[in-house]
Amino acid sequence: HNKKVKNSVYNIGNDVGEIKIRDLVNILLIICDKKKLKLKFISDNKSNSPKRRVPHITKMNKKGKFKFTSLQKGCEITYNWYLNNYFND
Repeated sequence: HNKKVKNSVYNIGNDVGEIKIRDLVNILLIICDKKKLKLKFISDNKSNSPKRRVPHITKMNKKGKFKFTSLQKGCEITYNWYLNNYFND
């Protein structure tokens, strides 16, 4: 590992707790005010997708203590940004 490297990749995430895709979808539906939308979840047992996604944030933690945005708040900020910047006619 070269310590003189200026740019580096950091895996930023929450290493405490996990969220199911179903729960993430429900958060997004609430933010988008689509509470009454009915979704059908399909099990994909043949997928090569990992069963669990847990970030390894050791490198990030070495940089110091950080305040992280909650998943719900981050989704709200992202949704509002897209409403105001991308879908703005």
